[in-house]
Amino acid sequence: MVLAAVVVFAVGGITDRGKSSSCKTELATVQTAIEAYQAKTGSYPDAATPAALGTILQGAGLLSESTNLPGAATTNVSYDKTDGSYTADCPTSG
Repeated sequence: MVLAAVVVFAVGGITDRGKSSSCKTELATVQTAIEAYQAKTGSYPDAATPAALGTILQGAGLLSESTNLPGAATTNVSYDKTDGSYTADCPTSG
């Protein structure tokens, strides 16, 4: 019984690290697409929401439709169209 509890705890930690790494990777992918859009058009995407930002970047061919927008399902997402910064609170790994 104790061994089962240890295994469940360890697997939970691996899952948390995976979610954190995935979010950070996707965040970097979106930020790169934003910078590529700015280099291509001379301005940052004019988007009010993460979903709109994704649509603009996908329409420009800079972001795959399979890319998840980090934080899009949470409330702690920020995109500033004046400087192109996109931030999201990624889960922390424990």
